[in-house]
Formats: sequence, structure tokens, C-alpha cells
Amino acid sequence: MNRVSIPVLLISVSISWCQIEYQPIAGELLEYWNTTNSSCFDQISVSDSYPLPDGISQLLMTCIEIEQGLLDIYLLGISPETEIPFLLATGEYMEEYNLERAYMYYHAEEDEFELIFYMPGCSREYMGYYEWDTGDRSLVRLRYYTEDRSLDALERAESLLMEGDIPEAIDELNHVSDDRYYYDRDEMIARLLRVINRAALEEADENNYQGAVDIFTCLSNYSQISSHWYTSFTDSLAFMESNRSNFMGLSEYAMILNNYAFFLEQTDNLFLSQEILENVLDLGPSRIVAHLNLGDVMWKLGALTQAEEHYGIYLEMMTDRDLTDQIPLRVHERIIPPLAAPAHSVTVNLLSEELLPIETVNRQPVRIDSFRHMESGGMSVFASRALYTCGVNYATDSWTIFIGSGGNSVSIEETVPYHRLILTLYGLGEKYENWLIACTAQGDTVWTCALEGTYEFDNSPDVAELQDGGYLISSYSEGYIARISSDGELLWYSFLSTGYMLGIPGFEAENCPRILSVRETSRGDFLMCGSVAKYLTSPDGLFVCLLDGDSGELLWKTVNFAIGEAEVCDAIETSSGMIVAVGTTARSITPEDAPYCTIWGSKFPLIAVLNDSGELQKVLVCDLDLTDNFYSIIETDQQESEFLIFGGDSLCNESVLLRVIIPTDSASWGTGYDYQLNLIDCEGNEYRSDEYGICSRVGVSRSANRGGFNPDFSNNNRGFRIARSLH
Repeated sequence: MNRVSIPVLLISVSISWCQIEYQPIAGELLEYWNTTNSSCFDQISVSDSYPLPDGISQLLMTCIEIEQGLLDIYLLGISPETEIPFLLATGEYMEEYNLERAYMYYHAEEDEFELIFYMPGCSREYMGYYEWDTGDRSLVRLRYYTEDRSLDALERAESLLMEGDIPEAIDELNHVSDDRYYYDRDEMIARLLRVINRAALEEADENNYQGAVDIFTCLSNYSQISSHWYTSFTDSLAFMESNRSNFMGLSEYAMILNNYAFFLEQTDNLFLSQEILENVLDLGPSRIVAHLNLGDVMWKLGALTQAEEHYGIYLEMMTDRDLTDQIPLRVHERIIPPLAAPAHSVTVNLLSEELLPIETVNRQPVRIDSFRHMESGGMSVFASRALYTCGVNYATDSWTIFIGSGGNSVSIEETVPYHRLILTLYGLGEKYENWLIACTAQGDTVWTCALEGTYEFDNSPDVAELQDGGYLISSYSEGYIARISSDGELLWYSFLSTGYMLGIPGFEAENCPRILSVRETSRGDFLMCGSVAKYLTSPDGLFVCLLDGDSGELLWKTVNFAIGEAEVCDAIETSSGMIVAVGTTARSITPEDAPYCTIWGSKFPLIAVLNDSGELQKVLVCDLDLTDNFYSIIETDQQESEFLIFGGDSLCNESVLLRVIIPTDSASWGTGYDYQLNLIDCEGNEYRSDEYGICSRVGVSRSANRGGFNPDFSNNNRGFRIARSLH
């Protein structure tokens, strides 16, 4: 654009223009004003106290290119009585500029005007600062200044990476406005992976595996990478065709992923570790150590078939390379059944040869609440469907079961449990906030409690009465848990999330953990159990967890899948402090018409033993004639480690009682591989499992065993036997 000249016009300013001494713009500047429709004229904001010339109500600024590298700057004033601005001052700009992104500002504290240009293709800024000389009617240049905040952030990030401060370095990189003009994104990701892996290995060398995991987690905060960066490539071809392969080899990338998965496994983040290791094997199926690590993960998850598969591949690869001396002992132990005698035995004494006439099909299983030894030598057992079910006056499904001194004489009486109050759940308001209302048997309201944190329940929650007279609410479908005092005060509430149970940070599941039982411990904490699944179509895994009684904080949790699918219906604290849980398990079945869905196969009852820290010691899988699920358990003899189990058969919807001997003294635990199962039927016949997990009558050949069962779990014969115990 040619230089704009503004001729001096002898214009007599009228009285209506408030005796303004400045002249309206004219000539080419006026033409520029008209043709740009004021879009190139920035309005300058000033305070009300700023001394504008008489008659001027608004300031504008614009700049026009005179020649390459030179701009004329114009400060204009607007009068409310004219549409044509007045020329207040002019100046020059002689640095780099970009008229497409030019902005003008006034800084009151410094009493100066700023002209700023953002350069194309980068974050570099050029700024000019001016003072308004009202006497000379000019914009006097004070200084020029340039900076590139993105380049500065990148340089700081480089320095921080060299110092090993990865979180701060990533934070600086996130301030780079557009990485395309400063670095290659995949090159930066490759560099970050190397630095992170090196730092994580240093933490692992100090046995700080959680610290190693935390370092890798920092990468998810990098704005230029997906939160699921560890599954970015489906196979080796996808990686080799990506830009990242220009800066990092496939072997190095898979090695770093494998390290991250190993650290996750060491901190029991098993599902994320499994996902990453499966991706590592998609990238390189022959990566030996990934098979070992995935075998360890699947073993911890209780998926023994998959664990043995990967252990077998690992063992074969190591043998082919003459590296058998480097194979960990656990691999041999876990894929070769040991011939040594197990360290512990479990005796199951069937008290009832016939099924009890109690239907077990219900959302919540029947549980044993208490027992009493009778003078005759027998026992009376109190069982109920649940302590309370909100929305119903009281639990009508309750029974007293009488067991004779011989163990096989059983009679049942339906009973009505006594409750001090009637609890009712009531939804109120647009958000369906729930209230718990306590009434007397006569209908008088004792107290009401707003259940903070709730909305509409899909299923009414269960309420357990506590030792102090208060109540614990557990929601079947939302994972909501709340403790309420005896006078109706909400003490705390919490949620059990699928992401927490499965160790998947930030995971939003399709369903919440299914809470099947809540027991109060001797310390006043809450032992909870049930099942959990990643998706509606995923396998169910059993869970046991402990909540702090004073705060509702989750203290620990254990998840296991037994032989494929599993759930725990009841878990109790024993007199020794150990924890015994009972439930059911089955093989996972994938239907041909639903390849992404798993369903339950034939069910088998299970017993799980945990220590007082929630660490799973053993899982015992049984096959009994009269039951495919253990619903509830209670300790009946502390000296003899005797328990009473309430079981059920889902096919006929009836129940059975079993007396069980389970050693739970933690001081006597040995190093044996399996529990040994002993069964005694009502005729006194004893059945014992051998080293292969097959249970036979003592003194009778295996072929003569009751039912002549096939040891393959796929058969439908329901003889006595035990599957392999799981670590």
C-alpha cells in the first residue's frame, strides 16, 4: 500500500462539535475507513477518568502499511455527534508485523499504548509501546519488544527433562500453543517415553513400584497424547506405518510398554496390566517376557487356563533358547501339578442329605444370622433373606432351623424377626433424593434422614442393623453405602466403584459392583462382598472389601475370577482374624452368536480364605451333589475351626446345610500348594481329594466313587470332587 497523506483541511468546527480542535480524517485514510467498514480499527478501552479531548467519547487505533517493514499508526477519536472520526495522533512502526493478527491496547498504569502482532505459523509476538504526545499530536515510540512463549516453554521443558522433573516438563509442553511449529509430536512422545521409562526403572530398583507407576501416569497429562496411549497401535504394521516409528523402534516401544505393565502388576492394577500386555503381544507375539508377565497377571486374576497358556509359551521359548536355568520356580509350580501333600485340609460334613424346603432364588441370598447350641447336643440356626429390605415393613423371609445331635435331623420353623423400628425408603423432589424414615409398629414417625448423594434407586437398597443400634445402607445397583446413627443422623456415605474394584483409574463402568453381603467386624469396620464386572458382557469376578467404620473409607479390596466367573455371597471375620468367604464359580462361556459376551457355565460352590489384610490365601472350588452355591457361612466352634455353611441348588431352588472344618490360624499356614478337601456324608462315608484334585471315598477305588464322575469340569455329573485350589 502506498503512503497515505492526509491534507490539512481548514475546517471550521461548529459549536455543535464542542469546539473540537482536531480535524476529521480525510483523503485516503477516510477511504480506508469507509472500505474496511471499521474492521481494521481497534477500539481502545480507557477508564472513565481518562482525559479525552473535549467532545471525544471513544478512541480507535489502526495501522497502514507504507512499504515493506514500515507502518503508519493512527490514533483516532469518535464524537457521538458525527460518524467520521477525528485524527488525534500519528506514529511509525518499523519491526516485523502481521496485519492479520494485530491488536491495540492502552495500559493505564504506565500511561502507554501497546501495538502487538502475533506472527503466522508460530507463537512469536512483536510489540511496540507508545506515548501520546498531545501537544505534538504524535505517538512517540518508547520501545520495541519480542517474545515467543511457546519456544520459551519448550526450552524450559528441555531443561526440566534433563533434570528429571517429568511432571513439570509436561506442564511446560502443554503451554506450547502449537507443537507443529516447534517440534514433531511423535518425536517428543518418543523422548518422553525414554525419559519416563528410565526414571521408572530407577524407582523399581528401589522396590518403589507405585512410584514407577505414578511416573508413567504423568504421560496421560500430556495434551498431545491420548489417555489410552498404551493401546495406540493394534499391531506391528500399524506401528511401522506410523510417524512414531521414525523416532523409536518397535522393540524399544514394546519393551517400555512391557515395563509399565510389569509395574502395574506389581501394584495389583491387574486389568490395566492385562490390557497393555495383550497389546504388547499384538505388537510382537514372540516377546518372551510379556508371556511371563501376562501369565502372572492372569494367575492373580484366577484365570488359570489363560495363565497356564502363557506360562507354557514362555517355558517353551526359554527352553528353545537354552535358558531353562533362568525360568522362575513359580512357572513350574503353576503349570505342573505338585505331587507333595497339601499343607491344609478342609473337612465338609454334610448335615442334611435332603434339601431344605427354602427357596434360594432371590436378589439377596439367604444368610445365617446366628446359631445356638441346644442342651440335646443339636443346634438351632436363625437364617433370613436379609435383615431389612427398604420399602417393606420387615423381613418376612426368616427361619429357625433345628439340627439334631446326630447332624442329620433337621426341622424348620418360619419365624418373624423382631425389629425395633420399621424402615421405609421414600423418594422426594425432582432429583429423586431419597429419605430413610423410621416408624414404630404403630406407624408413629421416630426420625427421618435425607440420604445425601443419592438420586433415584433402580432397586431398593438393603439396610443392616449395627451393634450400636445404627444402620448401614448398601445399594444393590448404585454401589451407594451410607451409615446412619440410631437417632437418624447421616454419619457418612460412600460409593463402591467398578473402576476402584478392578484397579482401572477413571474408568466409568456400565454397572456398579453387586453388593451381596455386609458384615460388621470386631473393630466396627464393614466387610462387604459380591461380584463385579468391567462391562455388562464381561466375566463376573468375586470381590471382598473392607470399609472403615468411622469414615466409610475403602481400606482394601480383593478381586478374583476363580475358574472364570465368580461371586461371593457372604464373607465373615473369624475368631483368628482371618476372613472366610463363600460363593460360587463357573467356567466362562462365549456364545457362538455373541463373540464379545461371556456367560456362566455350570456352577460350583467355592470357599475363599483371606488374611486380615485382604490378601487372598486360597480359593477352594468344590463339586457337591446337593449344592452349586454357598450362600452364607458362620463360625460355630472356634477351637475346632468349625463353620456352618448354608448352600443351595439353583436348579431346584432349595437349600442344604453343611458343617465345614477350615483351618484359619495364620500362624500354622504352611507352604503347600493346595487345600485338601475331606467330605463326610450322612452315612459316615469319608471322601478325600488326591493330588490331582479328584475326591474319592477313602478305601474305595476311584472308579467306584459315588456317581463315577469324569474329572473334566465340562461334564454334568454332580459327584463329590474338588477343582484345583487357586492362589
